[in-house]
Amino acid sequence: MEERRIDNEIRLIPYYRNDEASLPWYQDLDICRQVDNRTEPYDLGLLHGMYDYLCSHGECYYIEYKGKLVGDVSLRDNSEIAVVVCKEYQNRHIGRRCVREMLKLAAEKGMDHVMANIYSFNEQSRHMFETAGFYRTDEEWYRYDLSEVQEVRGENTMVEKADINDTDALVKMRLDYLQEDNGFLDEQDVTAIKTDLPDYYKDHLNNDLFVYVIRDGQQIVSCAFLLVVLKPMSPSFINGRTGTILNVYTCPQYRRRGYAKKIIEALLNDAEKMQLSVIELKATEDGYPLYRSVGFADDNSGYHLMKWRNR
Repeated sequence: MEERRIDNEIRLIPYYRNDEASLPWYQDLDICRQVDNRTEPYDLGLLHGMYDYLCSHGECYYIEYKGKLVGDVSLRDNSEIAVVVCKEYQNRHIGRRCVREMLKLAAEKGMDHVMANIYSFNEQSRHMFETAGFYRTDEEWYRYDLSEVQEVRGENTMVEKADINDTDALVKMRLDYLQEDNGFLDEQDVTAIKTDLPDYYKDHLNNDLFVYVIRDGQQIVSCAFLLVVLKPMSPSFINGRTGTILNVYTCPQYRRRGYAKKIIEALLNDAEKMQLSVIELKATEDGYPLYRSVGFADDNSGYHLMKWRNR
């Protein structure tokens, strides 16, 4: 087992005895409750037993962040993943990045899915795993299907859902898309979008707006928006649940790698789980073949697409 470099901040180091670093993590009662719902801290015997089990039933790594050990992550032979980050280093996307790396490891091992056991009270971990693309299969179990991880030109790419911590990046991706789509945005429009769009994301992201992304390290390099809209029922959308795809955009230097198709496939997979009756989009000439290839068809309803603008 070799160390794994995630990015310029994080590397995973194969487990070795380091009680000075690891015991304090498991003497934090909040961490103990998150890990196995304990109300008492670990002692050395319990700590060694846990790590010995993880190492003999899979692969276990320390998480090194900017040169300091801050937690551990493991992937068991039964496809179960677990990650612990000490309290003072939480909310820095460390856990999410380590989960992505374990998904790559699982794919390398030929696993077809990964599971995570998360207690119902652990909202922070639930949100992190859901953002990484996991979906709930039982009250305390989450699953990730490894069809979500594919090699594209020698790279492992993973589609995940953005969250509120990505607001600045999503504003930029929206502006980049609009500038390329329109050819020009005047300064007044740019200022209005930069001012108001963060509040829109705060209200709608992962409620009725879902943004699917691929990252290079921490940078979002490709995205697509799914806006879920509830409408009065009709034969065309019998349950009233519809979706609209917006803002399919890949940074220029990352194009021709299949990222957009990968994102749309993940989005459509989620759309089935959300029981959306129909999804609509407007396709450019360049994008038309992509959407046809994943199952979209021309709208031959006979209606004219019309707009009214409030001036």
